[in-house]
Amino acid sequence: MPETSGAEGVDQYATLPSGIRICFRDYGDKADPAMLLVAGLGEDLTFWTDSFVGSLVTRGFRVVAIDNRDAGQSTFVAAPPPGLWRQLAGRPRGDAYALADMGQDGIGVLDHLGISRVHLVGRSMGGMIAQTIAATAPERVLSLTSVYSTTGARKVGQPALSTVLLLAAPPARRYDGCRRPRRTSGP
Repeated sequence: MPETSGAEGVDQYATLPSGIRICFRDYGDKADPAMLLVAGLGEDLTFWTDSFVGSLVTRGFRVVAIDNRDAGQSTFVAAPPPGLWRQLAGRPRGDAYALADMGQDGIGVLDHLGISRVHLVGRSMGGMIAQTIAATAPERVLSLTSVYSTTGARKVGQPALSTVLLLAAPPARRYDGCRRPRRTSGP
């Protein structure tokens, strides 16, 4: 039996058969239809705001938000990231994990909680993970919502070369010749 600890709305953990430990939070009535929230690359479960999660619970959903592996309080894998050449060539390392593995992590948390079917909501890379769950375990899925995501196909959802070149260029100069600082957040 996987280990667990905690209560509603606080960090809990499921140690999966793969050895990966996934952090999750479970909100709402256990009898309500379940919804699994899967965050994007570099995000943890706290990126789903309290007001968003609360509105889903108010609408009658049991909400489970997870930290993906290598994010938040979940297991960080020891394998190094692929080098630049591997990234450009789309050739993963032999010891790498894939979206399918991350999808199995989500299914493992559902199994841990005894949830047989779920509404999936994922954003960005989390949408790709949710799509993977829907494709590999359709019997577990009540619905799928993929927000600002892609299929993961190499030729789908990529920026145009002109956009890549603009992003790689030095920042624009103001009329007085000073470099304008890059905007890091805000409108």
